[in-house]
Amino acid sequence: MKKTTSALALLIVAALSGCAPHTTPASNASVTEKTTQPTVTDVQQRALAAGLYEMALNPAGDALYVASAEGFKDVQGGVVYKLDPKTLKTLGLSHTDMKNFGMAISPDGKTVYVTNSLDGGLSALNTADGKVKNRVLFPERNPEGFPYGARQVLLHNGLLYIGAVADPAVIWVVDAETLTLKTRIKNTGKWMTGLHYSDVTQRIYAANGGGEILVINPRNQRVEKRWQPLGEQPALLLNMAEDAQTGRLFVTDNSKAKTTLVLDIHTGKLLKKIGCG
Repeated sequence: MKKTTSALALLIVAALSGCAPHTTPASNASVTEKTTQPTVTDVQQRALAAGLYEMALNPAGDALYVASAEGFKDVQGGVVYKLDPKTLKTLGLSHTDMKNFGMAISPDGKTVYVTNSLDGGLSALNTADGKVKNRVLFPERNPEGFPYGARQVLLHNGLLYIGAVADPAVIWVVDAETLTLKTRIKNTGKWMTGLHYSDVTQRIYAANGGGEILVINPRNQRVEKRWQPLGEQPALLLNMAEDAQTGRLFVTDNSKAKTTLVLDIHTGKLLKKIGCG
């Protein structure tokens, strides 16, 4: 997993734009893209800490939580930062005994979930006091005896979907309230990395290090489709984002293929490749 210390400044650009999704008039949905990019003149940026990974904005929009591993050499544990999303001023912080990577937040904003990748688990923090209130550690181990790396976490319909960076990979499905393991979605390829839920298709999309996108039905936790948009070309697919109005799924790979793929979210057809530079 690549740490994203520059992600903080990028998110503030979105925050200052009101965090509203971009809307395209229906009549222009299929027109070749010739949009004018907005000019951003007020960008807040702050050097916060080492080992920053994922972020979550609470539903009220007045607190930004940042997961941090706080470095790896001679540093024990991690931190979850609570920031003012407009100024980046620190509002609070929670020192955790495990390092933090992936992040999700509950719909009511009362619980932040962080993956503890190096320990193969997930922790739930109470946003009222910043304390860890619950934790689950998964039993799987690789041939060297290390835990499967719990990376991405997706909260959907009261369940947490947690991808394991392992070969073969797995997706753990956990009750968000009790952190009880409900089931495992197996046969998910190598290194489960990105997870995304689409309200349009009502499906979960899972990216892996073998260049695949899996389409999962959350009603029965079954893999319905497997897409390999680059064919046999090596690809380590990572983050995903959706343009619901145009039915496009954006998938990044800045490691092997060094591109962003634009797919038809219904069929998996590769529409475009955008170079990462």
